[in-house]
Amino acid sequence: MSVLSILIKFISKLAVYPRPGFFLYNPPHYLINGEDMRKVLDIIEPGDIIARRYRFFLSSMMVPGYWSHVGIYIGDNKIVHAVGEGVIEEDILTFLRTDCIAVLRPKRLGEKRIKKAIDFAKEEAKKNTPYDYEFDFQNKRKYEFSCTELANKTFDNLFEEDFEQNYGKDTLTPDGICCSKKVKNILEIKKD
Repeated sequence: MSVLSILIKFISKLAVYPRPGFFLYNPPHYLINGEDMRKVLDIIEPGDIIARRYRFFLSSMMVPGYWSHVGIYIGDNKIVHAVGEGVIEEDILTFLRTDCIAVLRPKRLGEKRIKKAIDFAKEEAKKNTPYDYEFDFQNKRKYEFSCTELANKTFDNLFEEDFEQNYGKDTLTPDGICCSKKVKNILEIKKD
């Protein structure tokens, strides 16, 4: 192998980030690919909850359990979820750019209750309700949401039995929702 071919091979795996100014060799790419996304799009229904996980994000390492985030599918290829900027509506393909995915369907909810949940989620996105950085699930006066708080409130406190102690507080984790008896796991793609 020539020096030039070695250099070309090395450069092809080098990513340059001008701000803040660093290089990564062979940076990881999201593991969920187009085929996986098609599987999700083929089965997802309005009112489904999608859990996701990133392998190398610090936030994934800080959230207790395997799954690190959830969003609510509202139809028309849109997801509503709570992020640092507040509750937002986002294209499902953007949401699916991740490493692992689970599609969950709340059990025994009628069409009316699903519509009410979707309307609630849309309204929170429209208001851009702030993110709950304190993860204070018990404070009823404060109107802020983490991703799991939003899912719980969207479905009228469906996951009240799935709270657990984390960091000295009663919290609802993405794993708590994924393992809940109130949902059916429709699809799970784990690639790490």
